[in-house]
Amino acid sequence: MFQEILKPNYNSVDLAEVELIHNEKHEEPRYNDTKLFEMRKEMVDQKEGIKPGLTVKVHMDDMKRVTIREQDYFYCNISNTPFSLGIVMPSNYGKYRVSGGLELNQNRHIDANKIFPDDRWKLHPDWVYCEYNYAGTDDRKFDSPEKNMKHFLERLADEKASFNWGQSRVRPLPKCQGNGFYQADCPKLLEKREVEDEDNLEGGVESDDLGEDEDEVVEESGLDVEEPFDPIINKGFCDKELVQALVLDGEVTKVFTDRKSRKDLFKQFGIELSFVATRSGLTRWEEHKEKDEFATDEYDDGYDPDNPREPHFSEVNNEATDEVWYKRAVDYHYNNPDSFVFSVPFDIGDKRPTTVTATHAIYKEMNGRKAPAAVVGVQIDYDKFAQNFMDVTTGSGGAGYKTQSGEMLSCQNETIECYVLDNNGFVAISEDPSNIGKFFGEIDGTILNSLETSAVFKKIKIYDYQAICLEMLMMEARNIVLTTFN
Repeated sequence: MFQEILKPNYNSVDLAEVELIHNEKHEEPRYNDTKLFEMRKEMVDQKEGIKPGLTVKVHMDDMKRVTIREQDYFYCNISNTPFSLGIVMPSNYGKYRVSGGLELNQNRHIDANKIFPDDRWKLHPDWVYCEYNYAGTDDRKFDSPEKNMKHFLERLADEKASFNWGQSRVRPLPKCQGNGFYQADCPKLLEKREVEDEDNLEGGVESDDLGEDEDEVVEESGLDVEEPFDPIINKGFCDKELVQALVLDGEVTKVFTDRKSRKDLFKQFGIELSFVATRSGLTRWEEHKEKDEFATDEYDDGYDPDNPREPHFSEVNNEATDEVWYKRAVDYHYNNPDSFVFSVPFDIGDKRPTTVTATHAIYKEMNGRKAPAAVVGVQIDYDKFAQNFMDVTTGSGGAGYKTQSGEMLSCQNETIECYVLDNNGFVAISEDPSNIGKFFGEIDGTILNSLETSAVFKKIKIYDYQAICLEMLMMEARNIVLTTFN
C-alpha cells in the first residue's frame, strides 16, 4: 500500500526486477547480469536447471533493511502448463534443515495439556498442521490454530496407532504423455473425459460395463487418471512430519512454562519478555513484568477506549520463521555466531514506553553441516537498556575511558554525544529521544560517510521497481491535482 493506493503485485514484474543481483562494479538500476538472464530465458523456455551461487540483495522491513546473500536457484516446468516453477535457497544454510520429531504411536502417550499447559504459544497462521476436510459440526470448528491443534493432539492421544493421518485435499495436475511440456489439448481432453464420466453415471452405467471402452478412452487421451478423492474416507488431514516436529519442539521449550520464577534475574537487565520461535512454526513466550499484560483483559478498569493499548507481542509476532527478527538473526549468524541482533521500532522517537528486541539464532551442527533450528530473543525496556549502556561507558570510576591520546571519554560528557546503531544503521540508543529508531544518515550523514570509509558500514544501493511517485499537475491557478505513476 502507498497512501491507500494498492500497489501492483509481482504478477506484473519481470524476474530480473524481483531478484536484485549484487555487483559492486555495477550499482546502476536494471543491470543485465548474465547468469540471471540465462536462468530467466531457460525458465521461459520451460527448461530444467540449477543456478548456484547468485549473490543478491535481500530486502526486509519494506526495504528499510537490506542484506547481501548468496543463493541457489532451482527451476523446472510445471507439467501441462505454460509456467515454470523456481525455488530459491540460501547457499549457506538452505541445503540443510533440522529434521526429526517425537514418533507418535501406540507406545508414546501424548498429553497436550502438559506440552502446552497455558495459552502463551502460537502457531504459524499460514501453515496447515491438521484440518478437517469438511468441518460440518460445531465441534470441528475452532477460532484459533492453537485450539485446532490441541484438538488433534487429544485425538492422537486417544486413537494412538489407529489415528488416520489422512491425505491432503490438494490434487496434482493432470499428467500428459510425452516430455511433460505444455500441450494445449491436454486440459481439453481431461474436461472431455470428466464429461463422459458424468454422462455414464447419469445414464446408470456401472464401472464394470465400461470394460475395454474405458481403457481406450484413457489411451487416446494420454492421461494418467488419479484415484478419486473420497471425503468420507479422508475426513481430515495432518502433516505427520510437521506435527511430530511441533510436539518435539513443544517438549524442548517447556522451560517457558516453568513454575520457577526467573523475574528477579530478568528484572536486573530490564527484560520484560523472553521468547523462542522454532523451525516447526511454534512461537512461545514468557512474561517477566510485574503486571502480566497477556493475562489482563483490555476491558478492565485500566482500559481507555480512546487510547487503546499497544498490541501484545504475540499478536504481531506469530509467524515464527517468517518474522524479520528471525531472518536477521539467522543471516547474521554467519558474521558472528555468538551475536545478538538488536532493533527498536522505526521512528519511535520519544514515544513511551518502548522496548528493544534482541534475538539470537540457534543452529544444529552435524558432520560439518549446520542448519537453523530456532531463534531465541528478549524484549528489553528501552530506558533500562539505555541506562545500562550509559553506566558501562562511564567506567568504574565514573570518568570514562582513556584514549590513546590520554583524553578521557565518557558518554556523560556534555561535549560528546553517544549513539548505538544496529547493523543496518538505525539508532538503537541516543541521548536525544527524538532520534531513536531513525536512520543515522538522517541525523549526521557526515559521520555515517566516515563510518563507511572506515569499513564499519557498507553502502548498498537498492531500487524499488514498483515504486509509486506523485506527479503534480497544474490544472488552474487555484487547483492542484496529484496523480500517481509507476
